Amino acid sequence: LDVINRRQAAEIMYERDVLVSTMFAQTTDCIVLVDLNSGAFVDFNTSAHVSLGYTRDEFSRLTVLDIQADPSPEMIQKNIEYTRYGKHSQLDTKHKRKDGSL
Repeated sequence: LDVINRRQAAEIMYERDVLVSTMFAQTTDCIVLVDLNSGAFVDFNTSAHVSLGYTRDEFSRLTVLDIQADPSPEMIQKNIEYTRYGKHSQLDTKHKRKDGSL
């Protein structure tokens, strides 16, 4: 019975992963997953890098601070700390494109 339950749980997790991956890839909204320690992009969809003028490879080598125009790095760090401890935070931001425009 344990083996059957584990197998069913694995199937459910796989189906959920496929669904999330599909939604992540097909949305026109920019989505990034950020490492809270380094600020590096762990994963991102095509809209995220294309909208800022980067290739996928270029964007994968950037961090949040590389594309932030506003707010300040200190405010970004404060937002990261809120997130790290499970607190809700809302932050309006402006991003720098590869060509320097906002």
